[in-house]
Amino acid sequence: IHYRNLGPTTWNVTRRFEIHNNSNHDIYAFSGAAENIFPYSEVSFTRNYLYNFDSEWTDSASFTFVTYLITDINPETSHFRWNDTLRYEQQFNNYYAYDDGTAENGYGLYGEGTQNGRVAVKYVNYQSDWLAGIYMYFNRTYNDANQKYFRLAVWDDNNGKPGNIIYEQIGERPEFTDSLNRFSLYRLDEELWIEPGVFYIGWIQTTTDMLNVGFDFNRVNNSKLFYNTQGVWENSQFKGSLMIRPVFGELTEPPTSTQILSSDKGFILYPNPTNNSFSINFEKENRDVTIRVFSITGQQLLALTYQNNPIDVSSLPAGTYLVQMAVDKMIFGTQKLIIVR
Repeated sequence: IHYRNLGPTTWNVTRRFEIHNNSNHDIYAFSGAAENIFPYSEVSFTRNYLYNFDSEWTDSASFTFVTYLITDINPETSHFRWNDTLRYEQQFNNYYAYDDGTAENGYGLYGEGTQNGRVAVKYVNYQSDWLAGIYMYFNRTYNDANQKYFRLAVWDDNNGKPGNIIYEQIGERPEFTDSLNRFSLYRLDEELWIEPGVFYIGWIQTTTDMLNVGFDFNRVNNSKLFYNTQGVWENSQFKGSLMIRPVFGELTEPPTSTQILSSDKGFILYPNPTNNSFSINFEKENRDVTIRVFSITGQQLLALTYQNNPIDVSSLPAGTYLVQMAVDKMIFGTQKLIIVR
């Protein structure tokens, strides 16, 4: 701690410390001894201590550190002591984070060539665990212009850059909460086992529109931020931290509501699985409908205007694909298609 005597009087001060365990409200108090502080002098003091940071909570912990000075107990001078107490809250949560929780700007890919663009953030896992969800913070835009579908993705490591996709989840859109700087939580449909080591989380775009993910200027970690629009991963040159966090173990809050693409939207692929062709059940009503077929890694393989005829996929090998529908040049949704032979 650092403190200063701003007056002409020498004070004998006693330094006190407390650790508050917020999971069970226990308080561990200890002293930093007493010392004279001379007029207009400044003191720096360090106190080592031993404390077991145990928590009653299974997937998180929170501790409040308090330090204060005791100069006298005279009530007439109590107002002098109002600024003699410092508090700091240390949280241990079930996620990793580089950002400080506040967005000074926004980050994303946009413009020609960014459809199917990818953004990934590097993390290091220190203990094997289940990846259960991903926190993302989205800046709200005028008329919610960033309400575009994207695909959540997890990559393994390839010599310090994102490698193979090890998990992908379609049908996600930016979601907004009713609190300032509050993250949206996306639950993974299937929890992913992550071994100790490097992995990457991020998204794959389905449009050329900017998603406008929160960007923290105060914590500089752009060496861990990568983007890919031309088939090659590049480091971002913008200094800061992207506000996206991997969540492990049990989720400690409900996931943010998100619209899931399903047959309830009137977009049905059939037959699915298929072998040579598929059709779409959709109320066309003389609207301009474009169908695109992508590989699971995001490579566009087919693009055509839908005319209520079966779509031929006999040229594609057996496997899993993503079928994207655009209605009047706006992305309507994306669904999985399985081709079997």
